[in-house]
Amino acid sequence: MVHSPRSTVRRDDAWVLNLRNSRYGNRLDSKHETKEKMTPACPTPHAPCPTTVVHVIDDLGLGGAQRQLVELLRGLASLGYEQQVVSLSRTKDDYAQTIRQMNIPLTLIPHVGMWSWETLGRLSELFHQMRPTVVHTWLFTADLYGRLAAHFSNVPIIISTVRSVEPDKPRHYVWADRVLKRWTHHFIANAEAVGEVLFQREGVAREKISVIRNGVDTQHFSPQPSDDILRTHLGALPEQPLIAIVGRLAPVKDHATFLHTAALVLRQLPNCRFTVIGNGPLKASLQQWVQRKDMEHAVKFAEGRSDMSPIYAACDVIVVSSRYEGC
Repeated sequence: MVHSPRSTVRRDDAWVLNLRNSRYGNRLDSKHETKEKMTPACPTPHAPCPTTVVHVIDDLGLGGAQRQLVELLRGLASLGYEQQVVSLSRTKDDYAQTIRQMNIPLTLIPHVGMWSWETLGRLSELFHQMRPTVVHTWLFTADLYGRLAAHFSNVPIIISTVRSVEPDKPRHYVWADRVLKRWTHHFIANAEAVGEVLFQREGVAREKISVIRNGVDTQHFSPQPSDDILRTHLGALPEQPLIAIVGRLAPVKDHATFLHTAALVLRQLPNCRFTVIGNGPLKASLQQWVQRKDMEHAVKFAEGRSDMSPIYAACDVIVVSSRYEGC
């Protein structure tokens, strides 16, 4: 389902409106209303100062959750919400510059290891300083540390976004989510199936789950002429069909099926060309498989990028071979 930018803003703001009408509504006022009620100093911890939303995410690398975060930042900014972003990685920062260009404060707290008291402590300290109205967490590590720190810091509203059914989710992750659900005021799922998993597996009450589907900027992703120079860079001449797969090079995306299918297609249509676009841990092994099958003339690998509309316009077919999808 595709939403225009305007409808995306309205849907993404729905969780704020729902919470305002809920039993937490007295904690959440609009920016204009708050100025009339409160003194500028906000003398008590978490008094209803102008609504500030702090988004906490695992990293700002190229991914669906990161892209949707950027779209939500734009939407809520247009509605007047003050926002800040906290990333738990210094290395995956593809969207960092985009966020800074939006004049939204960005804090990097690098997380290392299975468990880090330092990460929890720094987040808690940050929330005490920021005094946000809402903490909104994205992806598991940020979900874990962000919700814990927000709870310990008495943040009025804690929201978790869940973007995949994750059928192979480790048991201890499920246990952690079951514990943290009691401190989470609301959950956002990007599909009904994800919401159902939250209810069935994590035990979240249905009334605490809202489904807000991914928004797509139809002004950005609109029909445009194919770029022959870009097609050549991706390995195809203008007269050659170009088939691509886009995504991180990880087992869940099942690039093996894509490449095996490419080998079958090339037997019947040797003029076809294939492109694998993305980065990830399986890149070297996938390239070696292509070499062993003597398919280097027909299969090219390209780096992942955030601006995908020219790529889609240049390709004739886009393949999704994932075992399951999220984000």
